[in-house]
Amino acid sequence: MKLCVTTVVDKKYVHYIPLFIYCLRYAYPEYKIKIFTLCDYPSHKFAEIVPNYFEGHKPGFNTIALRFLVPKKEFKNFDYVYITDIDMLIMREGRPLHTFHLQEMASTGLCYSNSTRNSKHWKGEESLSGLHFCAYEWFEKVEKEADRYRDYLLNTPERREFDGHMLYNMCRNSGLGIPGKFKLIPRHHGIHLGNFRLFEKTRDLKKRIPMTFRFQWMRMRNNNNFLNMIRECNDPMVDKLDKFCGL
Repeated sequence: MKLCVTTVVDKKYVHYIPLFIYCLRYAYPEYKIKIFTLCDYPSHKFAEIVPNYFEGHKPGFNTIALRFLVPKKEFKNFDYVYITDIDMLIMREGRPLHTFHLQEMASTGLCYSNSTRNSKHWKGEESLSGLHFCAYEWFEKVEKEADRYRDYLLNTPERREFDGHMLYNMCRNSGLGIPGKFKLIPRHHGIHLGNFRLFEKTRDLKKRIPMTFRFQWMRMRNNNNFLNMIRECNDPMVDKLDKFCGL
């Protein structure tokens, strides 16, 4: 099984790339990593970086929608692809990431694994989460819709949280089924640094960042190279994670 973990990043968030790669390789060295950027970015020893992708598209809220619009040719050598956030620090779990999603796909009969949002989200249940696991077949089936949305985003003002609604429409309009509503936290498969922008209470953070993930973070910080990455990242969300872990 060949699995690729991928995302699209603009200049505002490229400082997360080294941490993203290090954590993912620490958790799942067998997975391949392919990151598309909207700006210049140097090559990386342990991941394929594709700089200056999506020519003509401007950075902003639409960037996270672009991660679902990468053409199928970019993943032709993979059986499965997992699309996630650049500020998601993947951690190893008892049930590996790919097993979680393959079991769900077997249960739903879909060629992808995702969940609809709840009614409180923008567009409510007509929106999928931004954490998307799929077989290569998914790219083949949605390519026509993806091509349409690539043109659409070129001429559309950026809209916050549009990515999930767009993804929902891509799947529906391509004749694919839509999954039900599943719990979101188990789908993170790691520490989402965005939690520290959304939640302040310790009890809320503990629900989303279990002790097993905190222990893994603390073990990784014993590596001097990783510590240097953290310092160079110089991100307040990482500082909040350290404080939350008691460091």
